[in-house]
Amino acid sequence: MKERNINCKEIESDQSSSSVKGETREIFEGMSFKYPPVSKEDYINAYKEYVRRCSS
Repeated sequence: MKERNINCKEIESDQSSSSVKGETREIFEGMSFKYPPVSKEDYINAYKEYVRRCSS
């Protein structure tokens, strides 16, 4: 049982060190959008096209 507790603490330590506390990733920072938002379903369905256009 003691070994399991050590492993859990190591995992928690690894997870906390891999991300900076308080950091958020704002992918639309500094951008505004002229039109109302599309549905979540349309947004998700358009993702492949977005990736294709970014990769060109």
